[in-house]
Amino acid sequence: MTTPRQSLPMYFPSAPFSLQDAVICSALVDAAYAMYAQWTTQGSPSDPSRFSWAEPANPIIPNGPTLSYRGPMWGVANMDDYAFPEPFAFLAWDGNGRTYLVFRGSETLADFWEDAAFDQVSYDPIVPGFGLVHDGFNDVYTSSYGGTGYSVPALRSTILSALGQLSHTPTALYVSGHSLGAGLSTLCVPDVARNSPIGKLGIPMFHYSLASPRVGDPTFAYNYNFQIPVTTFRIANTEDLVPDGPLAVFDSMYYEHVGTPVSFTAQYDSIGGNHDHQNCYFYALAHPNQPQGPVDSQQSAELAISARPHVAAARRRYAPLKARPRPGRHS
Repeated sequence: MTTPRQSLPMYFPSAPFSLQDAVICSALVDAAYAMYAQWTTQGSPSDPSRFSWAEPANPIIPNGPTLSYRGPMWGVANMDDYAFPEPFAFLAWDGNGRTYLVFRGSETLADFWEDAAFDQVSYDPIVPGFGLVHDGFNDVYTSSYGGTGYSVPALRSTILSALGQLSHTPTALYVSGHSLGAGLSTLCVPDVARNSPIGKLGIPMFHYSLASPRVGDPTFAYNYNFQIPVTTFRIANTEDLVPDGPLAVFDSMYYEHVGTPVSFTAQYDSIGGNHDHQNCYFYALAHPNQPQGPVDSQQSAELAISARPHVAAARRRYAPLKARPRPGRHS
């Protein structure tokens, strides 16, 4: 017997939550994943000058704004003794100054490796006294690379520099990311609020995270929620395992989510399917009265055998190797 697939409508917070803003942010995150796909099609060059990004077509959603773009913005994922520069993020803005900073999630083995590095490190080099954060996410956000004939600055440095060089004054900044990208966006928000012209000018900031794992300890969560003027909505599928990690209590480490939770329920018959950005998260926001989309059994099977082993293998290998030096990488 086949069980009918139907889910209850999404329930949204009151203003300043905006479903239109959430949909635009999610569509832009999808474009960040498409940017990664272009990069792999071009041979995954580690030298940014060898990658040519075709910007998304306008409008990003039907009847949406016409956007200008700046990117890609590169980060460095580290695995074992190797550093892997990858395009992770970009900026976009419309004619009214509404500006978007978006991050894609995990795609490479090095990304999954960093996901598994859930020991905690201090956020003090970015904002003093703010708490402890996920080691792997922080590594991607703050690592730079010095290669033969080229270098890649830290993702953090690239973002702050780009925000300081905008040709327009933003009327609002919207930050968004999915999965690892949500971890990166959560690290980025206090940094921008405290250390960039956006924060210093008091420009309104909104953070729409998608499928975010826990990023920091209770001190980080408190400071994030109450000590910076940023409104955060954390959108999560109740059937997605990724937002359940890292565990809130693990040995002597404590993790806590940030922001106002916005949940929906959609079951796609696989760990990967329940976490997928385009077919699960974007679909839900675009169809809030029926967030459960159609289940493609073949796609669910493919996602089930692709995401799970990457995470498991990274977790098995990371612990004994995390202390080894990584030549060519600079934090």
